Amino acid sequence: VRPLRRLRQQADTMRSFDFSEPPATACTVLEIEQLNQATQRMRGTLAQFFKASAQLRSQPTAQTLLQHLLVQATSLGQAHAGILYGIGGDHARLEPRGLIIDGLRYQPAAFSLRSHVPGTQNDPPWLVALQSSTGSHVSNIGFDNAAGLGPLMLELNSPRLDVIAIALRDSRGCAVGLLLLVYRDT
Repeated sequence: VRPLRRLRQQADTMRSFDFSEPPATACTVLEIEQLNQATQRMRGTLAQFFKASAQLRSQPTAQTLLQHLLVQATSLGQAHAGILYGIGGDHARLEPRGLIIDGLRYQPAAFSLRSHVPGTQNDPPWLVALQSSTGSHVSNIGFDNAAGLGPLMLELNSPRLDVIAIALRDSRGCAVGLLLLVYRDT
């Protein structure tokens, strides 16, 4: 019963947004230990989320906010790569503004990432997220429909990629960019 009481106490402290309490000790009952491990993972994710939220609120400009969002989303989503597209000055073109691969930042031009104009017949599949009612889209792409992500596929050593596209909108609902979380398809 003691391990269950300890888990209940941890749940109560998490409900109060207190993540300072040390993790529960291991238990010999398999199911309780599995619950303990799941609770620790949830606790770690919530703590990261609140830390990331505080850091996002402290960003002075929209551009630094978006760059910070790219870093945090790629990390929290455990993505192998993250790409940030911003709306260009002509308000019609999505331009690559940030790239992270395996936790390291790169210039998008280093991997030949190109701009896209939504609404053309050669749209990559992830641009659907901008028009989607949910603001997101999941696709699996290969070299045949890579739409400019071929060099990234080579860098990730993956012939196929899973891509989660998330439309970024301002408080009025207008698109300001697109965030891609990229995963190796193994």
